[in-house]
Amino acid sequence: HPEATHLSGLAAAWGLGTLLMTFLLAKRVMDRRKAVLAVLILATMTGFILNMHWVRVDAALVFAVSAAAWSFSEAYFGGKRWFCLLGGLFTATAFLAKGIIGPILVALLWLGLAIPWLMNQRGKKLDLFIGQHLLAVVVFAIPVGAWMLMLRFCGGPELWHEWFYDNHFGRLTGTATVLGHMRAGHPFYYVETLLFYALPWVPAVIIWFFRIARNLVKTRHIAAAEIFLAVWSILSILVLSASVTKRDIYLAPILPAFALICADMLTSEIPRWARYFFNFWFGLALLILAASATAPLWIGLLTVPMPENTTAFLHSFTIRNLVAGAGLIAVIAIVIRGQNMEISVRLASITAILFIAFFAVGGKAIDAEKKLGDGTRAFVSRIPAERRPKAAGWSFCETSRAMFYYYCDWTVPLIGDKKRLYRIVGGKDSEFDSVIVTREDSISALFSNRSYRIITEEYVGAARHKRDFHWVEGPGRRETDSTNMKDGEIRSEK
Repeated sequence: HPEATHLSGLAAAWGLGTLLMTFLLAKRVMDRRKAVLAVLILATMTGFILNMHWVRVDAALVFAVSAAAWSFSEAYFGGKRWFCLLGGLFTATAFLAKGIIGPILVALLWLGLAIPWLMNQRGKKLDLFIGQHLLAVVVFAIPVGAWMLMLRFCGGPELWHEWFYDNHFGRLTGTATVLGHMRAGHPFYYVETLLFYALPWVPAVIIWFFRIARNLVKTRHIAAAEIFLAVWSILSILVLSASVTKRDIYLAPILPAFALICADMLTSEIPRWARYFFNFWFGLALLILAASATAPLWIGLLTVPMPENTTAFLHSFTIRNLVAGAGLIAVIAIVIRGQNMEISVRLASITAILFIAFFAVGGKAIDAEKKLGDGTRAFVSRIPAERRPKAAGWSFCETSRAMFYYYCDWTVPLIGDKKRLYRIVGGKDSEFDSVIVTREDSISALFSNRSYRIITEEYVGAARHKRDFHWVEGPGRRETDSTNMKDGEIRSEK
């Protein structure tokens, strides 16, 4: 679908932009060699790959935070003070991408830059370049203030309250339970998430922090770049951990910091135990690549029940298996003949090949079962085009709303007031005459003994996470063309 291609391409563009900003940032605070290595590391981090393959606003947030980090680093490490204005602009971009959490994350990395700079000013005339910072605040405030004013006056007090209070303070305190992802009492959630997100580079992160702590105790000295990375990464995790709402994707904007940390570590001597871990990763990659390339040969031997569409896909031999096979040969060559390569380059190359093969075979097998697009398009095709403008969506979650837009280029107008829902079904609403209902435990309980009829319905997605769509109207309307109904009949009526 054209819209799907556009949005997927935009997510990829944010990812490429993040890699560019990471290179520029690492080059400024470290050197060119480490900058190239930081890009290779970030591009092959599990968390970065996963998040840049989702159509989410978080991809834009990751780019904006990394771009702001580079801009302010040019001001503090490079002496180019007017880059503060560019930093203010990218901080505004972070806000427009995700809300208040964007500027908060930027403020933490800014603090990491300001602390070593202030430490270096001891004995010198203190120059805070206040004018450039004030202009940066203005550059930030203009687009952010304009957006907030438009939301308040055009969206109304209800939408404003939901966005400003529920989405921000409600998530922080845990009162916005309807938004989900509440994990009170999990202080180490993001540390545990990092162990997965930073794969296969986790040992480098652990060794770097241990080295910094050891040097600080022994020599009382820590380099400016090390202060910057330690403050940025540690404070960001602490702030995110303070919120009751916790999601793994919230860690994504900090991944560039950990990429720089790994690049700094891997240019020095690597302990033996870390090399053992990397060798284990090489073996795991070989195993997964071999399994992906030969899936049609062994999938029938499994006794574990699998979804029908997934099994059918894995049984068929396609060019995707050839891609995995070529990757297997390449990894074997790197392991056997790549001893002269730096271990970081070998690790990045093998990891990149591993993920390419996974998306070619394993990821596609998962997609074959989910089929969100097919089910959504089938449901929408049974709603006549002339009736779609008068169909509302009842309390859609963001995923449901995105499915209609992404797969069918249809922005379904939403309602959240039960009184209006009842007016629509009763044929008394001036704007809508039907409603699309999803993810309700009981349709009859929702309408509370009121009369309604389900014109058509569809269940989309994998077996464990099926999403139900029901197109509902009042019983008084009978002119709907029966050919548009699922199975050619009214599915339910009460």
